[in-house]
Amino acid sequence: MIEFISKVFYYVLNKLRKFDFYYVCMIFVLRVKSRNFKGIELLKNQSGLLLKVDFKLKVKNNTNDEFPDFFDLRELKLRQQRLNYLIKFDESYILLDGAFRDLFIVQRKSISLLDTYTLSEIGVNHIFVSCVTQDSCNIGMLNLVLSRISNRLEFHPFGMTNNHFFRNIISALCISVAISDRLMFKVYSRYIQYFLNDYFSEDGLLLYEKSSSYQALFLKWQAQLLFIFKLHGIETEYTNLFMLNVTRHIGNYIDVLSKKIFIGDVTPDVSSEDLLNSLKFFTKYLNIKTATKSFIDTRSGHGMHYLDNNTMIYFVQNAQVFGASHAHFPSFNFVINQNNTKIIDDLGRINYTDDYIFQTKAENHNSVFFYNGSKASYLEFVYFDSGPGDITFHLSDSNSEDVMGSLRIASVEDSVYLTYDISFQRPRRLFFAFVHSTLANFSIQGVSITSCDEILSTSDYGVSGGYVKRSCFETFDSLLVHYVQFKISL
Repeated sequence: MIEFISKVFYYVLNKLRKFDFYYVCMIFVLRVKSRNFKGIELLKNQSGLLLKVDFKLKVKNNTNDEFPDFFDLRELKLRQQRLNYLIKFDESYILLDGAFRDLFIVQRKSISLLDTYTLSEIGVNHIFVSCVTQDSCNIGMLNLVLSRISNRLEFHPFGMTNNHFFRNIISALCISVAISDRLMFKVYSRYIQYFLNDYFSEDGLLLYEKSSSYQALFLKWQAQLLFIFKLHGIETEYTNLFMLNVTRHIGNYIDVLSKKIFIGDVTPDVSSEDLLNSLKFFTKYLNIKTATKSFIDTRSGHGMHYLDNNTMIYFVQNAQVFGASHAHFPSFNFVINQNNTKIIDDLGRINYTDDYIFQTKAENHNSVFFYNGSKASYLEFVYFDSGPGDITFHLSDSNSEDVMGSLRIASVEDSVYLTYDISFQRPRRLFFAFVHSTLANFSIQGVSITSCDEILSTSDYGVSGGYVKRSCFETFDSLLVHYVQFKISL
């Protein structure tokens, strides 16, 4: 009943979107929720605003020595820059008069034409450029951008997909620091606290975003805030939390991006190379020592396990959580990289394309499924255990208790073994689908028929990439117990 009322309320608010009343309601709900801190263990049992602010906005006499190789980053090059949707809106919206510092200045009349998310990117990038070129920020423009963000926060009080909201409040905090607006700084600091409680896992990853690329993007946004706060000498409780999050995960996501591991949506905001360069820059400037270490974040569903020095698996489980964004089906996707080659791949997908139906089908990912009539029923995977050289998952049916089983992935002598041990209460025919490198060779036990083998093209931000194979294997439908082992080698 509560869920129904929430949906009705959210529907009504959307219908009122064109009226100011809608935004008043949004702000009211947000301010109420921001005072209800749920993640007590995350916030170390402290209450209140948790603000310990040294608000001395002294402009440092920065020299170019403090920004080594800054101008080599794609993030601040016009022709290669994708971070602020420059390729998505008309050139007339931005003043491009040849001056580098003017790349991220928006005309007053154009601000109302741009979505909040785009303005957030432009505002933060303008602050970056001003820091590097030692020019003063355009305070008037930043005030207008901050006002626009405040009126269009893109906050969904009953949804589980608030990635735009996080981007916008990060930008609002950075702008409020740059223009010395203490009031807005306190307001958005409170919003950050709410977000940390409701949308971050205890291990510092974002909940409900089942995409390796988007998790890396969220780390970048936190690093942006740390960068600007460091320039202005500001310290708060949540900056310490962000530093912990970034320090804990940035090495792994640099590793993921360098191997072009895409699970879920490939972000249209930035190419993998741009995002990789950006994370490397922030790592260097913030003096973060990168490290790669196995992690399993059961709440967010993301995990990375190094089977040995040459082999790693990155996986996302429980991707069909209600309200999850930037995900594709089935509920378990994984990539296995060995000797810098993705022997088991995953297609990833570009946002908002006509390929959505294709990308949601179980047979287009690394999955196990069977058919109930004409409907495919996939198996859910839940992390169970791991050790040197192997990792194990429990398997079950997503719709019933008809299935019990396990998947063990192990690396032995330059080969990877995928061993499935699955039992049914009544006979079933299983289908095993893999997206894999064209160099990968399969040795198979317990599989009767290879049903398909076709070439598929992968992509990174619409740019044609390499080719991978999709192979689907089939078992007999007269068995109650299926023991199937795939040996994969290059």
